[in-house]
Amino acid sequence: MTTELFSPASYKTLSDKDKSRICNGCGAKGSISGLFTPSTLYGLSIHESCLIHDYQYFLGTNASHKASADRSFLYNMQRQIEQGSKWLIWLRKRRALKYYYAVKYFGGTAFWDKD
Repeated sequence: MTTELFSPASYKTLSDKDKSRICNGCGAKGSISGLFTPSTLYGLSIHESCLIHDYQYFLGTNASHKASADRSFLYNMQRQIEQGSKWLIWLRKRRALKYYYAVKYFGGTAFWDKD
């Protein structure tokens, strides 16, 4: 069963080429965190949540947009966790909160630098 994630309508129409140009996945593009940030939460892939978050950062132009993108990221990870194995749910939710707080407090550079 595929989990429907929250994303802008324009995300769903992106070509693979545009998606790879705009989105890099978990961790900040071009930084050391991008190399070492896992795209899984104890075996559960959250790669799509990360891609959507990248796209929302790409579209965003103000602090309100950043905050909305960060909340959507947490929501999407939680949706994916709820659809995964129940025996690791509390560990995955705890890790998802760490990812959320990382982008909330340290994602400003990635948001504001659109290069």
